[in-house]
Amino acid sequence: MRRTSLLIFWVSLELNIITFLTLLFFSKTNRDCLLYYFLVQRIASRIFLGTIFLIHYINNRAYLALITLRIIIKLGAAPLHTWFIYLINNLNWNNLFLLAIVQKIIPFYILAQNQFWIKGIVWWSILIGIGGAYFQEIFKTLLAYSSVFNTGWILIALPDMFLVLFYIIIYGLGLLIITISLNKSISNRITYVKTSHFNHFNINQKIILTFGLLNIGGFPPFIGFLRKIILLINSIISYREIFLLTFSSILLIYFYAKLFYNSFFINYNTTHLVRNRWSLNSFINPIIIILLIRGPIILFFFLCIGVRHKRIWLFRIF
Repeated sequence: MRRTSLLIFWVSLELNIITFLTLLFFSKTNRDCLLYYFLVQRIASRIFLGTIFLIHYINNRAYLALITLRIIIKLGAAPLHTWFIYLINNLNWNNLFLLAIVQKIIPFYILAQNQFWIKGIVWWSILIGIGGAYFQEIFKTLLAYSSVFNTGWILIALPDMFLVLFYIIIYGLGLLIITISLNKSISNRITYVKTSHFNHFNINQKIILTFGLLNIGGFPPFIGFLRKIILLINSIISYREIFLLTFSSILLIYFYAKLFYNSFFINYNTTHLVRNRWSLNSFINPIIIILLIRGPIILFFFLCIGVRHKRIWLFRIF
């Protein structure tokens, strides 16, 4: 990339940061969060700006590495994701959506022009996203790690920006359903919303939340399933990577299944009494749910392989 293009990218990122800081200020976000976000982005911005002026004095690999470093910080992708998790936990539901979705579009476009270390970042994000979501009780933290996980998936689509935008729009719609539902159900003054709060919701709120979670998890037949299968079909990845990505999605769906299983089928008083104690049933029952829907998930995996080889008998009929 030329210096002029880099300067344009830098200005667009700065405007993006200033706009989001303004929104945080007027939404009366905790001042510590404002300062934390500002300092993290200033450090990343200095890295990017320094790279622009040193473009003729450093080798190509160092230049690409510094550009990627700045964008990864902005995206909140692993392993530079800790600021993103902290900030998500302290934002209201509207700003959470903006940070997890809207704020990532420009960085993805810049990264599409500079694919360096992408594979490593993909698997770091997926592994940390799964590990962080493991039996997570704070719901905003669960959504934050889900965003890190899906960032890894989106990086696979690069440099195809059409595929990236398609994935972001579908994922964003699912997250929007969740944030709107929770914004109406839970006050923004409650910072750490635990999954046990969902036991107090009415049946309509639980159904909407469940559908939203299954959608962003990529559960068939929701449209979130479509975004993942289209990405796998059109991406240049090996069958081993397809299997690992499919398996990681099944794990994430398990965490969501456990959440709505507890919300729908376990009495709140019982849950309250044993919430700090290991329960074998709470581990096995969501697995039973996953086994009952194993057909669509197995179909998901083989459909990806079949379409890539163009050997699906159903297509031959038509």
